[in-house]
Amino acid sequence: MQTQPKAVIFARVSSKAQEDEGYSLDSQLKLLRGYCKKKRLNIVKEFKVAETASKTQRRTVFHELLKYITKNRIPHFVVEKTDRAVRNMKDAAYIYDWIEGDERRMLHSVKEGLELHKWSKSQVKLMWGIFVAFAKQYTDGLREEAMKGWDEKLAQGWLPASPPPGYKTVTEHGKKIHVPNMDVAPTMDRVFQVAELPDYSVKRVTEVMADWGITNSKGKPYSKSFVHKILTNPFYIGINRFNGKEYPGAQEPIISKELFYRVQEKLRRPRRGRVKKHNSVFKGMIRCVRCDAMVTWQKQKGRYYGVCQRKTDACRGRRMLREDRLEVRLIGMLEAIKDPENATRDKAIALLKDLKAGFHGMAHNNPELLAKLKQELDSNRTQG
Repeated sequence: MQTQPKAVIFARVSSKAQEDEGYSLDSQLKLLRGYCKKKRLNIVKEFKVAETASKTQRRTVFHELLKYITKNRIPHFVVEKTDRAVRNMKDAAYIYDWIEGDERRMLHSVKEGLELHKWSKSQVKLMWGIFVAFAKQYTDGLREEAMKGWDEKLAQGWLPASPPPGYKTVTEHGKKIHVPNMDVAPTMDRVFQVAELPDYSVKRVTEVMADWGITNSKGKPYSKSFVHKILTNPFYIGINRFNGKEYPGAQEPIISKELFYRVQEKLRRPRRGRVKKHNSVFKGMIRCVRCDAMVTWQKQKGRYYGVCQRKTDACRGRRMLREDRLEVRLIGMLEAIKDPENATRDKAIALLKDLKAGFHGMAHNNPELLAKLKQELDSNRTQG
């Protein structure tokens, strides 16, 4: 008994209107199954896209189908009509490349009576091109109509998309509009108040929202990038942003303009540099007398210890230098400076103490104090 050639079938409904006109998934599948039975094709898998599927979901299913028939060497791809498989030139190119890759491959467009393969006559390929052009024109027409609807809705003050957290969609006089969700709206006001606080980054606000139970429709916490979009969305103050443009909104604001713009100002500020964890008062000031390498500092058990890279034999056996003991020795050396009026010595000691107090108080280097200390020491060295 001869083995039947393998085939996949693809059914697709793009709108509720199409389903009402008899293009339902069930009717398509029934037609395609009957065709495959008549042609003695063995259906190994069925792919379908419902009217409720998003654009991303439709693209995903289409590419999964192409990947499946290529990987599993399925030679027959069966659809009701060309526009069920392709809606643009890019999709058509994917299918055409698949057909050209193997002479056994064939696209079946049942209602159009089209069987397209690598060696199809030019008239068949011409008809395929015409059907693709009509499919693209249909898609372009749908988009034009959708854009007209979007423009009209925006002109009436309503966003033709889902609202951000704090709002919900309701139907009023046959139209879908956005109104505050009083279960969430007060909390969103608190979110903006928290975002204004000096120590609250977007990351920290994200954590706060998760702690407060503000989640997406799937019950999962929002990502940091999405929280940033929330904090910069003027929808909360009655402005609709759509396709890069802003329109006056009819929705009720739940955030004051003053609070919203204060948050925007804060988000635009340049971020402060990170504070280094292991810094010493003497960072960048002390060199090893044996190898002349800069002494680096690290904190252990609440104290700073310095050591060179110990690249020479003379350095390797030496103990680490403790910061507080170095300070005592340095002050002793300063006090021993021969200065009749003690002016340079007293200035240097005072600067050293100021440097330590300022450094540990602010947890970062103070270049001005470092420069003053070096200037005083250099001045004394020159005088001596």
